[in-house]
Amino acid sequence: MKDIIKSLITILISGFLLVACACNPVTKGNPPENEGDFVDTIVYGDSKKVCAAYIALWGVYDPENKKHRAWTADDIRGDLLTDLILSFATLSDKDHVSLELGDYNSYKSKVDKVHAQYKDLRISLAIGGASEGTEDFSKMAADKSLRGKFVANVESFLKNNPSVSGIDIDWEYPGNKRDAKKNQEEINNYIQLLKELRLMMNALGEENGSYYRLTTALPGDRRNLIENITEIQKYLNGINLMMYDYHGSWSEETGHNAPLNRTAIALKKYLDAGAQAEKIIFGLPFYGQRWRGVKAGASGPQKNGLGVAVSPNYSSDYGIAYPEILELMKDFEYQQFWDEEAQAPYLYSAKDKVFVSYNDERSIESISRLVKENKLGGMMTWEYGQDMTMTLLEVMHKNCTE
Repeated sequence: MKDIIKSLITILISGFLLVACACNPVTKGNPPENEGDFVDTIVYGDSKKVCAAYIALWGVYDPENKKHRAWTADDIRGDLLTDLILSFATLSDKDHVSLELGDYNSYKSKVDKVHAQYKDLRISLAIGGASEGTEDFSKMAADKSLRGKFVANVESFLKNNPSVSGIDIDWEYPGNKRDAKKNQEEINNYIQLLKELRLMMNALGEENGSYYRLTTALPGDRRNLIENITEIQKYLNGINLMMYDYHGSWSEETGHNAPLNRTAIALKKYLDAGAQAEKIIFGLPFYGQRWRGVKAGASGPQKNGLGVAVSPNYSSDYGIAYPEILELMKDFEYQQFWDEEAQAPYLYSAKDKVFVSYNDERSIESISRLVKENKLGGMMTWEYGQDMTMTLLEVMHKNCTE
């Protein structure tokens, strides 16, 4: 009888310790000797689906005044989000390791206020972005000493900014060289950078009892990154897949910004390559793409402006905010259409010769079904300030919490 009781006690204690470990947000120490198990040390006991939004530090689109302005803490609906990702800090062009924080510093008091108001909202700082380019990241990641200095600068930032509990590496993109060998070397350097950041964040979390989230932003379709995803994901809490910009003003024909038929194929490639579904955060846009001078075709979708040949323009009309699209819908000259294959809406005005691709509530519902069917970790958007009506965010939030 005593042996049975002892066994029951042992089982109960073991069960308690397992639950305690699952809920403990701090990862301690160095990675295990078998680095294949390293990922297990950073899976926290938070079963919530991620509902994340990047937010630009240069401001939001104000639909009432029809212009951009700086955002305030009162603009942030932290109750609709699990994660807010501040965008962007960049790297110094001089030393490749110092964080350029001018935009962040102007928002610091607002960030602190948001953190105080929404205790469960995780706030991360994104480093990089499309305008950062690859040169600074490439030089820093290739040099052990520079990597160490960069990681130390990130650690200093986290220590001095307790409202921020995450880092998002938005290097667009590692492995972007012509030579295949140099490509792989750069991706290996990127992976090493993620590892060193993870170790620093583990140690810092052990020191101060905080939970630090490390994520990265990756494109929907980049073969060399997909092929390395099992190594990339080891050190990450989440992978923010940017499933948009499939067509835009740079394209040779009009098309969808985020067509579900193509993004579903991209997602499958990641999963088939070994990506952990629970770490994938499916990205969707709150902005549209607009083309001017689009002549209607004779028949079929081209009659409504879809798939019409255009001259690429790399500076014109990149990104139209959702409230601006809603304004266009009030103009009877703009007809609304739905593409069943792409599960995406679009607008066309034959009179103005304007075509607009965008997301709406229906397309986000379709994306949400894909996320649920594949048991992904959640959804994110670029970008919070491009739908200050909160229409799209509320749909995204609803589907993340169902």
